[in-house]
Amino acid sequence: MTLTVAVLDGRIELRGLTGRGGMGEVHRAWDHQLERAVAVKFTRAGDDRESERLLLEARLQARVVHSNVIQVHEVGTLGGRACIVFQLVDGPTLGELAPDLDVEERVELLRQAALGLQAAHMQGLIHRDVKPGNILVEQQVDGARRALLGDFGLARAEEGGLTRTGVPVGTVEYMSPEQLLGSGPVDFRSDVYSLGATLYALVAGRPPFRTGSSGGGPDHPSGLFRRVLDSEPEALHAVAPGTPRELGLVAAKAMEKDPGARYASAEEFAEELRRHLAGEPLHARPPSPGERVYKWSRRNRAATRAIASGGLAILVAAGFAAWTGRRATLDALEAARLGAEAAEMEGILRVEALLPAHDLRPAFARIRAMMAGVAATTSGGSAGAAAFTLGRGHQLLGESQTAYRELTRAWELGFRTSDAARALGETEGQLYALELLAMGRFDDPARKQERIDALARRYRDPAVARLRSVTAENDADRLVIGARLALVERRFDEAAALAQQAAEAGANPLEAGEIEGQARLDGAWARYEQRDLPAALAGVGAARASLERTVTVGRSAPVPRLLLSRALLLQYRASIHDHGMRLDPLDAIVALLAETERIHPDSSELHVIWSAVDVARSEALASAGEDPEPALRSAVAQGEKAVAVATDRRQPYLQLANACASLAIRMAETGQDPRAVFEKGIGAAEGARAVAPESHGPYFNLAFLRTARSQWMTAHGHDGRPEADAGLADARHMLEIGARPVMARLMVGEALEAVATAGWRTGADPDPPSREAVAIVTEAIGIGPKDLAARASGVQVAGTWAELALAEGRPAFDAFEPGLSWADSMWKRAEGNPPWAVLVGRLLVLRGRAALLGGGDPSPWIDRAVPMLERATATQPAAWLWLGEAELARADRARARGGDPRPHLARAESFARRLQDSDPAGADGPLLEARAIVSEPGARRARLLRGLDATRRALAIDGRRPQSWAVDARLRVALQDRDGARASLERAAALQPRLAELTGLRAMASR
Repeated sequence: MTLTVAVLDGRIELRGLTGRGGMGEVHRAWDHQLERAVAVKFTRAGDDRESERLLLEARLQARVVHSNVIQVHEVGTLGGRACIVFQLVDGPTLGELAPDLDVEERVELLRQAALGLQAAHMQGLIHRDVKPGNILVEQQVDGARRALLGDFGLARAEEGGLTRTGVPVGTVEYMSPEQLLGSGPVDFRSDVYSLGATLYALVAGRPPFRTGSSGGGPDHPSGLFRRVLDSEPEALHAVAPGTPRELGLVAAKAMEKDPGARYASAEEFAEELRRHLAGEPLHARPPSPGERVYKWSRRNRAATRAIASGGLAILVAAGFAAWTGRRATLDALEAARLGAEAAEMEGILRVEALLPAHDLRPAFARIRAMMAGVAATTSGGSAGAAAFTLGRGHQLLGESQTAYRELTRAWELGFRTSDAARALGETEGQLYALELLAMGRFDDPARKQERIDALARRYRDPAVARLRSVTAENDADRLVIGARLALVERRFDEAAALAQQAAEAGANPLEAGEIEGQARLDGAWARYEQRDLPAALAGVGAARASLERTVTVGRSAPVPRLLLSRALLLQYRASIHDHGMRLDPLDAIVALLAETERIHPDSSELHVIWSAVDVARSEALASAGEDPEPALRSAVAQGEKAVAVATDRRQPYLQLANACASLAIRMAETGQDPRAVFEKGIGAAEGARAVAPESHGPYFNLAFLRTARSQWMTAHGHDGRPEADAGLADARHMLEIGARPVMARLMVGEALEAVATAGWRTGADPDPPSREAVAIVTEAIGIGPKDLAARASGVQVAGTWAELALAEGRPAFDAFEPGLSWADSMWKRAEGNPPWAVLVGRLLVLRGRAALLGGGDPSPWIDRAVPMLERATATQPAAWLWLGEAELARADRARARGGDPRPHLARAESFARRLQDSDPAGADGPLLEARAIVSEPGARRARLLRGLDATRRALAIDGRRPQSWAVDARLRVALQDRDGARASLERAAALQPRLAELTGLRAMASR
């Protein structure tokens, strides 16, 4: 009969019953999605307790990833029956196979099983039922046999299992005395006892305390219990003549009644078997005469009481030796317990990641509770192990910096196990990659290399040394370590290939998939940074394919989803050049992030990516003529969430600052008061600088936000020069660092533009800062010739210089020459972008005004500007301003040629009203209205009074603009208010004595 397990995505096909056991049925099955044979285990129908136990078995066994442990793949249900999908081992048990093997082969297979058991112990699990029947043997392709330990149904972790108190559970012949008594907790050494009993059975052909009798004879359960508790097994070489005596010593030491006298761990037992197979001396020794007396006394308590004091002294001495041995193992056991805690944390997340999508916060809370317990109870000689456990917990929670501190402390305290080297090496490698990603390009290759070398000494070199020292458990693990090593050394293609091979060799597919996806994504980002967009897009495509496969494996794993989100965002950015700004790919990323939020809502990285995507969405919305503000407000909210859960990381602060900058500028453009948002953004940038003072990112954000705030302050009647100077200082510091050569130069250019604008309001000459701004933007465009944003910045800086020069009555051709060239090349590649349309349209209108100033025709420039400005009015209020300026220029041209300027002035006035509707808090709209009215030939008094009211409104918003006072003076001259006109002229002259209108107005006001 063929069945399909629907809960497992309809992909598991049962192909036959392979066996039954106490826990239920086991079926051979086929996984269609991953194309592999698997086993499916069911409990007996209707037995809720067995179902519960089966799921516990899956949860416990899934924690252990080792080549000698049967791997659990998945958990599900069919017809209300719990089932587990796990690795299919097509072979007999070790007990079934033993008669066909020589002793050395049996010993080797048991050694492998002991290594698998050690991996379980490191997860905090006690198997409790180690025996030949729970060790399967697989014939590998090369003919070699491999042992795999399974059936963890009786295993218990620290939190306990499902066994009923007082009832021994397991197989009596292989149970330790303390497990059989059930009088107190058992530890890992109970499983060591079972390994010794298993060795005995494999060599002798029967368990150590079985005699072969039946009925009510010696093998009756009560007799068997008594022998396990009170007797020593018959010597192994006596039961199996010809057996090496060394094996008898190993079995006897493992089966000591006193746990402290056994091998301290399964690993030590396995190492003893290795020494035997290699012909090396064993650590086990025959018991001394005193030890033999001690053991005899335990078996013969009545006779012991009759022994003289000399015999008693021997017993006391033996007891003291046992106590000393036990005391000597306490530190090792505590370290093992802490290591098991760390492994259990990892196991918790490994199991949770494979389950259907669900909220991981309870699992994270459990890990934090375990970490709190470690921090509260550990002291003395186990401090290093405790620091390792805490560091591993922080690493699992994604807290890299804290993990690095704790893992480094563990290393310095002498806790230098292979696991510690691996965890610390992985964390150092991650921090190295993050620092390189944040560093970006430098203008001076030598300076960049110096910074890279410093990071390499701090993170990369120790990471490489530690990862190379890690002992791999098997070929798959060796390939995983090699992939991580290649990733740290930025050999991305090799890292991805090794990760693929690791997955094929049986490594955890989730871990291997994450490494491959990370490697391909990092490689794509490196090519994107080099502006090799075709190669970057190819790399992103490969990363997507890998990560999309990994997401299907880790249904509740946040990391591959976050990596996939970053890959999709990088793909979008790299494709803008060819496909423009589009909403569809960004909406797909938002959907993926929403899915990730259901799994890990407290992920700082999740909210950082989401904020960045929202900023990109706002740009695409603006480009499409839609309102970008809701997306920007979402970006700020996501940035705030990111900062709230990661106050010690730079990137959340930087992303919040970026989002605030974009929102504040949008608010300023639409007449809203952005001061609170500017403050929030500057606070975030300051937070980033406190966390990473050596980074360029905080200085860029500070420069950008302060420059933008200066521009808003200047436009709203405040002195923006101090803020502009502060922004320029931050921008120059960024330039001194040498990172991001294009970005740094553009920021310096825009800060100089703000200095020129704010300074001009207080009488300063705008040419020096403006000329420097154009020069440094020219440098930036030379470094990044394909960077459209650099050209847009250049058009903006040139336009401001031209506007200030024209206000003084002179055309700034030094600004127009590069500015128009940049505008043409930018517009050819980004036609239809509304914000850029305003930049280009403004520069063209100003060029027309310059032509008019020289007696020429402004029409060629105005006629080009108007269509692009008209298309931008839907989302860019400033477009109304420059449409009005275009009509004022046309009116002046008409007047100069003897025509009627009034139609143009009427249109300018209507545009002024549209601007005031869109930006009621701005001074540009009222000032444009007043200029249109005062330019009207023969304007009546009512019209002039309306114009005067407009200037009052403009001055109430921005009382530091010289042009507003000059227009006010013109209106007062027309109204015959000479004193008022002279007062306004004095205010205009005090602010900017080179204002072009002053000379003519003085003459008019003095008549």
